[in-house]
Amino acid sequence: SVLLTSAHPAHAPALASCYEGFTADGPASLVLPHRAVREALHSLHSAGLFRYDVTQPFGPGTKCAKTMVTRLLCGDPGTSYRYLGVRMFAHPWSGGGARCDGAAFGALNGVLSGRTARHLVALREGREARGLPPHLAVRGRASFDVALVNRMESASHDALKEVPRSGGRRCAVSWHADSSLEHYSSIAVYHAVLDRGREVTREDGGGWGLAMRVAHHAEGPWAAAVR
Repeated sequence: SVLLTSAHPAHAPALASCYEGFTADGPASLVLPHRAVREALHSLHSAGLFRYDVTQPFGPGTKCAKTMVTRLLCGDPGTSYRYLGVRMFAHPWSGGGARCDGAAFGALNGVLSGRTARHLVALREGREARGLPPHLAVRGRASFDVALVNRMESASHDALKEVPRSGGRRCAVSWHADSSLEHYSSIAVYHAVLDRGREVTREDGGGWGLAMRVAHHAEGPWAAAVR
C-alpha cells in the first residue's frame, strides 16, 4: 500500500471510486463559530475533563499503551463511544448536568450537520445518475450525536508517531478503529492548532493532514474472535 497525496496520479481516481464519500471543505465553504468553540475547549481543559486512555492497540489481550493525547467525549445524554476495547461515556452537552458547552458545540454541530446533509444529497444524486437504486444510493444520516475531542500539548517532531509507508511523515493521532458507529454514519473532523490561545493558520506553519484507509482486522487480528 502507499500513501496517496493530492499530487499522486492515483489520488483523484481513488476519491472517485473507493473513497467517493470523502469531501474536504476549504475555509471559505463554512462559517464556523471558531471563537466560541475555542473558549469552550479551554473551559473543558480548565475543568480537568481531559484524560489519557490506556488501550490495547494490537487487539484484546495484547500489550497496553497510554494514548499520546488526552481526550473527552461530549454528546447527547446517554451516548457513548468505543474504540480499541475502551468505552467512553459522553459528558452531556444538553439537559440537566450538562458539562460541555452546549451552545458552542451545538452551533458547530449545526454547521457541520447542514454541510454534511448537502454533501449526502450530492453523493446520492451522483450515484442515482449512475443507475444505483435510491434506497442504496445513500443510507447514512447527517446529524451527529457525539463529539470525540482529542487534545495534544506541543511536542517535538521526534515525539510523534511515524506513519508506516508515508515517506517519514509523523502524526499525533493515529488511525482510529471505531467499534460502535452506526452503519453508514457520517464523520466530520474539526481541527484547530492554538498557540497561547491564538489559532495557528496554515500560513503560520499550522498545516495538517487527514488520511483514510480500508483495514481488515482494524481492532487487532483477534478482536472478532474475542467478541
